[in-house]
Amino acid sequence: KTPKIFAGWAAGINNQGNIVGQAAITKRYPVPPTPFLIHAGTFYDINDLLINKDAVEIHRVLQISDTGVILVYGHADKKGHAFLLRPIKPK
Repeated sequence: KTPKIFAGWAAGINNQGNIVGQAAITKRYPVPPTPFLIHAGTFYDINDLLINKDAVEIHRVLQISDTGVILVYGHADKKGHAFLLRPIKPK
């Protein structure tokens, strides 16, 4: 279910119609925006899609390629990093 979005912006869209960006899904401030992916009309929090959720937290989505690779910024080991997130096929 797509959450109620109070503000947001798209950072990129690929040739398959996948959209990435940030969305404020709460009116509470200063809660940071949620990095999202919209795939086939469904809203996903990118942090919920990570395999190793405990080690990495994504804060900002920068772009998505036509192959589905997503460029993001986040933290791992209390340090800021750029990451490339690659799609995997479900088992």
